[in-house]
Amino acid sequence: VEEHLAEQLKAKVFNLLEKNGPTTAREIGRKAGLKRNSHHLLNKWVEASELVTWDASKGVRPSPTYALKDDDRVPEMRG
Repeated sequence: VEEHLAEQLKAKVFNLLEKNGPTTAREIGRKAGLKRNSHHLLNKWVEASELVTWDASKGVRPSPTYALKDDDRVPEMRG
């Protein structure tokens, strides 16, 4: 992904998370236009400690969910 495009996507994703709180990767894709082949950017932002992620699945399929790292709407992790 071109750096300029990555910055635009980052702004869209971070604005969405700021407004809506914790959001699944699927919803981020739909609402922020982050295509599946750009989902690696989410992991890049997690590695940079800008986002946090966890699996919010209640069924058998994983449901990776992302939030801004200082969002107080993030559930407490139990492990």
